[in-house]
Amino acid sequence: MYRGSGIGRQLMDWVEQYARQQGCEIMVLDAYVTNHSARRFYERMGYQVLGHHFVKSL
Repeated sequence: MYRGSGIGRQLMDWVEQYARQQGCEIMVLDAYVTNHSARRFYERMGYQVLGHHFVKSL
């Protein structure tokens, strides 16, 4: 319904600006490997994949 309306970009821009004001130097995001739309969105926002997040249910 709201996908493609720019709300996600506005939110991410605000969070990044706030993080810079607080002295943060990096942002770290997690998304499921099956969530292809999230990956495309984050890559458009300038994020890059640097590794894998491993999880094991016990």
